[in-house]
Amino acid sequence: MSTFDILNELKETYLATFPAQIDEIETLILNIEKKRGAHKANFEALYRKAHSLKGSGGTYGFNIISSICHQLEDFLSASFVEEASVTQDNVDTVFSYTDLLKETHNLLENERTDFADILHKLELIKKKESDHELKGLFVGPASQVYSKMSITLFEQLNIQCSTIENGMTALQRLLHEHFDFLITSKENLELNGLALIAAIKLNHGKNQKIKTILITTNATNDAPKGYEPDCIILKNKDFSQNLQKTMEELRHSI
Repeated sequence: MSTFDILNELKETYLATFPAQIDEIETLILNIEKKRGAHKANFEALYRKAHSLKGSGGTYGFNIISSICHQLEDFLSASFVEEASVTQDNVDTVFSYTDLLKETHNLLENERTDFADILHKLELIKKKESDHELKGLFVGPASQVYSKMSITLFEQLNIQCSTIENGMTALQRLLHEHFDFLITSKENLELNGLALIAAIKLNHGKNQKIKTILITTNATNDAPKGYEPDCIILKNKDFSQNLQKTMEELRHSI
């Protein structure tokens, strides 16, 4: 058997086992999402699988597979290393990559080599990632009207913002996961907004200098000197307008 024949046989085996490998990736994503098993072990297995598919794709001349997996690797490195950074939006993005891999496999199985649509979809995923240039944490009662107004505004501005009601839980995330801004109500479960902001400014971690925003009905600033919020947004008729202005200013400053 010639080298050419051996390579063709290996390529056929690679394509034949490709769906099973995608299934393994999706199982690992679900394990991470549902917190089944140790996060680090699941992440490392997921990253290795994407890296292996990328390498094999290049070896057998399937450069489109390598391109998809390379972008997937970058996304995993940015969004899945820490368990706290895994959001539903991030999980959905990974599934967008596996859907592209399935589409690519279908084209290759049918001996089609026009990948223009695949490349276009890949670019759209990348654009969606880059559009989420601001990443924030909103702390406050989800049932409050101003919380709902804030979440609606973040969706309109395409800002990635996680919401949480418990101040202590928020602090744990802020100690381990990078954010561009923190918005907090004055009154939260377990840890109030002023105490949360002070704790972040006191800690010499990755979020010490992020933008801190307090939403309140009272403009009086009774925070300890040196640990005041960077911005106070009052709960009044101009709330949405003021919050949008603050977010746009922050977006242009980073």
